[in-house]
Amino acid sequence: MVQTRKQRMMMVAVVALVAVVGVVVWLLPTDKQRVEKQFKRLAALIEKKTEEKPITLAQKSVRVSRLFAQTSTFTTEVEMLLGTYKRGDIPNLVAQYRMCFATLSLEFSEMVIECPVSGRARVTLMARLVGQFARGSGIDERRELECELSKIDGDWLFVSCVTRMPAATADAEQ
Repeated sequence: MVQTRKQRMMMVAVVALVAVVGVVVWLLPTDKQRVEKQFKRLAALIEKKTEEKPITLAQKSVRVSRLFAQTSTFTTEVEMLLGTYKRGDIPNLVAQYRMCFATLSLEFSEMVIECPVSGRARVTLMARLVGQFARGSGIDERRELECELSKIDGDWLFVSCVTRMPAATADAEQ
């Protein structure tokens, strides 16, 4: 079978198109990867390594609030944090708690991400908060978290978060 120049060009164009589509699909992050990235952003924004300037505190607090939906619910054993918050309330809350610490880090592990419905994600994971209070004593706490995120205007935002003591820790305290 003799191929004409036009047929060869069409074949090359189809192969190139398939290659481009394949690369784009391969390089674009999945919803699960985007959800995981939100947790990484949260941890990076919570982190406090040294004395920080008030402007840095304010900037990080506002950036944390951008990870949350217009209304978010927190269910936790810490009564002061329990409740439903508007996005505008979150910077003050974050700043208030970060000011208590000289150093602070937040790590996430054992992350399991489920997307039962398009645009919704349920994430269960362990969180570890380590830091030094401004007055000297330290903190090293672990919590199980169950968070729900929704895809809103193309961004994965936290809608709710439930924290509880890990089963092994809760059993030891009884």
